[in-house]
Amino acid sequence: MFDRIFVGVDTEGAGDRAVVAAARLQQRFSAELQFVHAIPLFWRSWSTPAMAAWEAVKQKSIASCKAAFEQRITATLRAGDVPVPTPPAVDVIEASPPDALLKRADRPTDLIALGGHRQRGVLHIGSTARAVIAHAKCPVWIQPDEVQDLQRVTVCVDLSNRGTQVMAAAERMATALRLPLRLLHAFETPTLASGIEPYYAVDHLRREARATFEALVEHTRGETSAKVTAEFCDGEPAAAILDRIEGGDLVVLGTHGYTGVMRYVLGSTAYRIVKRNRQPTLVVPMPENAFR
Repeated sequence: MFDRIFVGVDTEGAGDRAVVAAARLQQRFSAELQFVHAIPLFWRSWSTPAMAAWEAVKQKSIASCKAAFEQRITATLRAGDVPVPTPPAVDVIEASPPDALLKRADRPTDLIALGGHRQRGVLHIGSTARAVIAHAKCPVWIQPDEVQDLQRVTVCVDLSNRGTQVMAAAERMATALRLPLRLLHAFETPTLASGIEPYYAVDHLRREARATFEALVEHTRGETSAKVTAEFCDGEPAAAILDRIEGGDLVVLGTHGYTGVMRYVLGSTAYRIVKRNRQPTLVVPMPENAFR
């Protein structure tokens, strides 16, 4: 499923949890594993003896940084009881953290793995994680807490046509990890501009949504060898889904639903789930990415 896994590592240690998660995934998928650290872009000018000397200092600094991360990653993997590559492949890149990862992970079969931010929650506006999710061409794994054994794959179902890739990714993860698969959809009562929706219209929409969901469940059962369960519930999607996520879940969702560009920019269901969820989350890019 994944050919290459790129892990963002930082000096604060927020990426340590992603290091362990990615190493475990690398074992499962036999993928190439690379650790990426971004440093500020050094100022460049015309070639002079002074600039040549500065370039030598820069390269020495990069080499020292790489060696330090090799030691840190080795210690982190040993503490997580994960086999250590010798030495870990560390790439120190002059770029912003999002650009450093996005330039490397440029295939749909790649995976970017990130840890959560220690001080501001899993994500915050302007963070590396949000920028990566916004523009990634491949799935992004967010590991907010310490790595634990997974018990189930829970996919947040989007009933629009754009949800096909998310479902496919969830099915492949459940099969590869040998985990049961749970489909979860929250129906949110729509409202008109007046704020009042006739009850019979809402009931009709709800029946249609449930029928579509049940058809998807049956189709999924015929497509995967994983044990499939499903839950259709009512309520604001982010809150309803978060209430049903449990320890041991791997949550799979798309970058945006069918609610439009502005809702994502101002705070979409996907963003609120990723921000508040304490379980690992796999964010799958969907067609017509709302950030672009």
